[in-house]
Amino acid sequence: MNIAICPGHHTNAQGATNSKYSVSENQVAKPIVETLANILIAKGHTVSIFEGKLGHKVREINKGDFDLALDIHFNADAETADLDDNKGYGCMVMHYPTSSLRESQAEKMSAAIAGALNEKDRGARKAWYWGGSNPGTKPDYFTNKTNCPAFIPEPGYIDNNGFCEKFLISSEGRLAVAQALARGIEAYFG
Repeated sequence: MNIAICPGHHTNAQGATNSKYSVSENQVAKPIVETLANILIAKGHTVSIFEGKLGHKVREINKGDFDLALDIHFNADAETADLDDNKGYGCMVMHYPTSSLRESQAEKMSAAIAGALNEKDRGARKAWYWGGSNPGTKPDYFTNKTNCPAFIPEPGYIDNNGFCEKFLISSEGRLAVAQALARGIEAYFG
């Protein structure tokens, strides 16, 4: 299969952070994406990595003939001002369009990733854009504008210190996340 993978966010917009460990989504997603690419290539897949701003990533993916595209993110519990409160936990995979097929595919991916990491499976979530003045009112750009099936896996919460310490600050932990994402992709392809 031909797979496009992207680290979430970009150098000038790093995404959510963990202040205790001084890491951001983009910073930890990059090595995970590189490791994931190597795992997928070893399994016989063709892999392309796209970095940069969201519009650039989508344009580049749409130039190719991909079977699947993933934009790898890590969630944050935005319900409280103290993001490093360890309240957010679990894995989810965001999808659009809001069809039963995409939802089922996202559920399979989320269950496989969560199982591999021994995290709570939060399942499939409809992907909505949460920025701007009317958050949650329009479809997410990546999942909506990419020509091939596109998903946003969020294997865990970067602001959960336990998850961050276990999976995001060491090479062994990042390898475990990459392996879990590979299992999610295997579940997607059946």
